[in-house]
Amino acid sequence: MASLKDLEDGPRMVAVTGKGGVGKTTCSAAAAVQFAGTGQRTLLLSTDRSPSLSDILDRFEGDTYDRIVWDTAPAGSTISLLDLQEEFYDRLGTAPNIYADLRSLARGEVKKRPGELFEEWRELAADCLEMVQGNGTAFVVVTIPEGLGVNETDRIIADLEDHDLDVRRVVANMVLSDVTEADCSHHRERADMHAEYLVVLEDRYADEYGLATVPQLPREVKRLEAIETVADTLFENER
Repeated sequence: MASLKDLEDGPRMVAVTGKGGVGKTTCSAAAAVQFAGTGQRTLLLSTDRSPSLSDILDRFEGDTYDRIVWDTAPAGSTISLLDLQEEFYDRLGTAPNIYADLRSLARGEVKKRPGELFEEWRELAADCLEMVQGNGTAFVVVTIPEGLGVNETDRIIADLEDHDLDVRRVVANMVLSDVTEADCSHHRERADMHAEYLVVLEDRYADEYGLATVPQLPREVKRLEAIETVADTLFENER
């Protein structure tokens, strides 16, 4: 199994993605704690609701932070956001700009031509795409060792690569293991299922991206101590 150790001195921005409910936010927080623990000025951002890519761009281009961890929205929403940034202004064409300019002039609204705003937004969209597609950004895909999680991971990675995004690691989260015959049948069966899907994940992703695993913890991940436990696993720390 791999870890995220090589990302400690890697890309400036690490984007954590995956389907909903697999633990993206937990892994994002763990990565941010790890980077900060090495003395790097680290910013943890979430676009599960907001802010937008343009908000992240402002921070990416500044020098306030050494590392940025981007807790993305569920993968489908993230790809839709990228599609909007990439395609909207190209499809818009020049006609709406001309129409908006004429309407603005007719109303006496001369503070700023709408055509200028369209062009500024177009440039912003291009800058955002350059940011997420550049060498300074790497994506970590989080999944769970269950059928739906594995199938979604296939689609997510294909979508990311279609957009020329750098997938650097796959993380299998909430893995149930270390189960013995003394445990109940429910836990034994789930551990067997997880083991089967881990084999599938290894076959598909271990060689190309590396597969890291995080065990199922006995309690929900809350507070710094629990997040540090996840970071220790992801980055192979010894405390």
